[in-house]
Amino acid sequence: MSSVSCVFQAFRISDGYSENLDAEETDAVTSCELTIYEFADVLSMKPNSVFIKNMFDLIDKDRNGLVSFREFLDVIVIFAKGIVVLLLMRRIDSLNCF
Repeated sequence: MSSVSCVFQAFRISDGYSENLDAEETDAVTSCELTIYEFADVLSMKPNSVFIKNMFDLIDKDRNGLVSFREFLDVIVIFAKGIVVLLLMRRIDSLNCF
């Protein structure tokens, strides 16, 4: 399975319903690593764009030139927590608590 296809396999949806992955497919997805070119391709962007370069550098913690599934998930968690914090800050601000 190619790196790009494993990314799409992780989010496999058919007719609006998601399908479960079997153990072999799960292993393929979690061991997937993307180069900057594959990363850009998955996001339908050019690999030399500033956004792609900055995001790739942010995600590639071990600096091996590949984005692993674990590195990708770590960034998703950071962004998700950041969004929650931002929403809480907006809510507190709207209540004029300070």
